Amino acid sequence: MSRQKNFKFALANGGLLAALIIATHPSFAGSTDLLSSQDATVSGTFGHGSSLEKYFYYGEIIMAAFTYIKVRSPLVFVGLIMLLVFTRLGFSLAG
Repeated sequence: MSRQKNFKFALANGGLLAALIIATHPSFAGSTDLLSSQDATVSGTFGHGSSLEKYFYYGEIIMAAFTYIKVRSPLVFVGLIMLLVFTRLGFSLAG
């Protein structure tokens, strides 16, 4: 009885090992980029100079104005400049 259990266990693990070796073979990993045709759309929507970037800038300026009215601190505008720089960097990386 014990030999049969050991054989089943070895067979199951060997099958698992064989499946892993087959699945990780480089010929199964090669493929084409199915979304490569969408590069222009993505960079047009999220890239530098897109309308989404313009709306982010408008939102940041409006929120900075409201924050300045609330706290009356000129440091808000330093934060605005930093936020605009980071937004510009993020959109240039996205596009």
